[in-house]
Parts: sequence; C-alpha cells; structure tokens
Amino acid sequence: MLETVREFAAEHREDAGETDRVTGRFLAWARDFGVAHHDSVLTGDDLPAFELVRAEQDNLVQALRHGLDRRDAGTVAAVSAVLGGLWAVESSFARLSALAGDTARILPSFRPEPALVEATRTSLVLGAVTGFLLGGPSPARFLVGLRRLPPAPPDTFAPAAQAVLNALDGSPEADFATLHALGQSDQPLVAGMADYMASYVWEEAGDLDGALAAARRSLAAWERRGSAWLRAAAHARIGELCLQVDEAGSGDEALRHLSAALAVVEAFGAWSTANRVREAIVGANLQRGAYDEAERELKLTTPHGADEPWDMSMFDTAVRAEIALGRGDVDTGLRLWRTAAATLRDTQRPGPGGDLSRLDPWALQVQAVAVVAHAHHGRLGLVAEITGALPAALSALTADPGPPPGTLAASYGLAVCGSLLLALAMTDIDRGQRAADAGFARSGARMIALAGRFGLKNGLQPTMSAARARRAAQDADGPAHAEAVSAYAGLDPEGLRAAARAALRERARVSG
Repeated sequence: MLETVREFAAEHREDAGETDRVTGRFLAWARDFGVAHHDSVLTGDDLPAFELVRAEQDNLVQALRHGLDRRDAGTVAAVSAVLGGLWAVESSFARLSALAGDTARILPSFRPEPALVEATRTSLVLGAVTGFLLGGPSPARFLVGLRRLPPAPPDTFAPAAQAVLNALDGSPEADFATLHALGQSDQPLVAGMADYMASYVWEEAGDLDGALAAARRSLAAWERRGSAWLRAAAHARIGELCLQVDEAGSGDEALRHLSAALAVVEAFGAWSTANRVREAIVGANLQRGAYDEAERELKLTTPHGADEPWDMSMFDTAVRAEIALGRGDVDTGLRLWRTAAATLRDTQRPGPGGDLSRLDPWALQVQAVAVVAHAHHGRLGLVAEITGALPAALSALTADPGPPPGTLAASYGLAVCGSLLLALAMTDIDRGQRAADAGFARSGARMIALAGRFGLKNGLQPTMSAARARRAAQDADGPAHAEAVSAYAGLDPEGLRAAARAALRERARVSG
C-alpha cells in the first residue's frame, strides 16, 4: 500500500475503535505464518515457499514492529525466525544484525508454548550465528534462551545448529576439539554445521589448510543430507577460502565452487547474495589471470547498500586497477589504485580519543594494496602520504585490548592485518635497497613472514600474490624470512597480534 493510503486507513480504523482487534488478528496471522514457514527457507528446497516468504516480507516486518512494541515474544519469535532465514539467504547482513539486536532484548527469557518452540529455536539460533559471524549482541545471550528449550532431534537446520552452538565454550582449544568431534557425527546436518563453523575457527587461527579441509567436509556432509541453500553456503565458503590459498589450481577450484553456489542463489532470485558471489568470482578470475572473464563478471556486479557492514566502496575501481596491471598497463593500474585509496582514505582513521568504531577494514585493505602495487613497480614516492598512515592503523587493529566487540574493526580487522604488514614490509625493503641498509631488508623480510601467517586477501591479484611476496622476502633477506616463518608458525591470534606490535616497535627502532 502507498504510505498515504496506509495512514488514511489507520486513522479511520482508530476512529472506529478497531485498532486493537484488527492488530490482534494481524499478529495471529503472522504467528501462524512464522510457525508454518520458519524452517522452509534454510532447510527446504521449495522455491514457491521461498517466494511466498519474500512476498510477505513487508507485512512480516510490520508485524515484527507491532510485536516489539507490545513485547509480544511469541509474535517476535515466529516472525523473526522467518525473516531471519530470508535475510540470511539474501545476505542482508545489516538487517540480520539489527534483528539480532531486537530479539536479544526479548527472546532469551521467553518460555514458548509448544506450538512456538521450533520457531523460537530457529530465531535464537539465527541470533547466535549472527553474533558469531557479524558481531553485535553476544551469542551467549541467545544460547541462554536455547538451553531453556526442550531438546529436538537434529534433523532440521535449527536443532542441528543448536547441537553445535551448545557445545562451544569460547575457548579456542576446547572448541577445536568439540567441533572436530561433532564433525564425526552420523547426523549429516550436525556434522556439516560443525565443520562449517570449524572452517571459521581454523581461519581465525591462521590455518587456511585446516579451514579449507573443514569447509570441504561440510559440503560432503550436506550432500548426504542438506538443503540446496546449505550446499550453496558450503560451495561459497570453499570458494572464498580458495581465494586465500596461493597455490596452482586454487583459482580454478574457487571458480568451480563459486559457480555452483551462484547457480542456486540465482535460481531462488537472491540477488544480493548473487552479487557477493559474483564479486568472489571476479577475484577467482583475477587469480587465474583470466582478465577478460574478470571484466565481464565485474560488469554484472552492483554496488552494495550503504548500510551493509562492509560496503566495499570502490570495489569496481580496485578490480579495474588489477586488470590493468595484469594486462601490463602499469600507469593506468597505479592511477586507479591511487584514486580508490584517495576516495576511501578518510574512513581509515581512528576517531577522537582513539575511537576504533569507525575504522573501515575495506578502506584499510585498499590503502595497503595501493602501497604494495606501487612498491612492486618502484613508485612508492607517489603514495608516501598513504604509507605514512599505515603504522597507526595496524597499531590500532592489533592493540591490547583490541577494537570494541561488535565493530567492523573487531569483526574484520584481523583479516586486513596481513595486507597492512605486507605494505609496510615492501616499503622497508624498498628503503633498504635504496640505502643499502640491511636492517630495513631484514625488517621487511620478517614482516612478510608475519603477513603470511595473518593471511593475505588474494582476491586482489596480481598485486597480492603470496608467492610474489615470498620472492620479495627471499630476495631481501632469505635467512631472516625463513627464521621468521618458523618463529611465527605456532602463534594463535593473540600471539599474532603481539608479534605485530613487536614488529612495529622493531621497525620504529630500525628507522631511528
């Protein structure tokens, strides 16, 4: 309905004294709809059911608002379950985060009647998963609510996910063991969910091989039993991780899995998710050196909404820069990188008093890659001002204590530390070569080893090739690089942050 018609009708309904009765009937419909469809989006393969949920989205959002205003936990549980499933499938991360914030205030203490138990379970699971992957309300708040619910067999998405979530305690060592054990479950949904989450735990620990192996196991489990959406999620996860593994054939493997995921999301018309998958396909083609294919896919992508957690502004410009460099047009490629870096530069600085909540990891990634690109081509003088700002950014992201929970810097900050370290390392190696200073060469070689442990975002190639970075380190000071690779091999995320702080101190000392 047009908003003006809605307001006109609402006035007449109020004058007739029918608001409470009509709203009550509307919320009863919404509860029934949520109970009937809360699990169909994530667990089923029924396209008509998915389209029905999408068609009722505006009505369900209105019902959610009424439910929140009235603190009607039953309505909030049923409606948030179906909306959360829709928004998860459509990669509407900003809406998912806001929904988790809304439900966290009401649902953890809710004791549902039997008809609402499974919808409540689905909503609480989605809230906990959102907290783990996107930041926002602590997953522990949702786990409290889940533990109040009666047990259910793990034969649909929510009970299977709950079985995994309930077993985690937040300790990395214990969670590794727990997820490994659950990955051996004879329940395919449980095994797949455990391995899918393990892929994130291993990635955060800096073990990309372990993360990729876990993601492959999740796909195998969900191929035994799992919805098209779960299989698409596993395909996309494998593709995403392959982009970070700089090995022969990894780009081809990434493309295969991402294409499989894209076929599913396009069939269901989940265009926001399809756009994110296409962006990854662009990265896979860059990694393969297939620049014409990357350019074609890039034309099919659209900008993210401004309210998305990581909107990746200037993605188009960054990719076109890499395509130009890959084709040998160095002047154009470096000019495009400077354009992207200059456009995003204001978003990379901490706020007053060192406030990190406004740090944009994507903007930092662009700054870092721009510096690395110029270093590869001996033109660091063109980005001196950008280079000068990177130590402060790295220091902020690796500080103890780190960025506030729930901020972009906390959720994604470590993902760009490797790029920042590589940028600073390439700068030091360049200085060492120009001044014939072995101290700078050693510092740069060691920082490249540390950058490799943090992980490099290899979607932006040829610039961010890990093999290219290793060659630069070996040429600068091979023994120092080899020693650092060994020293950093066993560090956990906290140890890596401490090592980065130490590297910054050593760099400052060498600079005098």
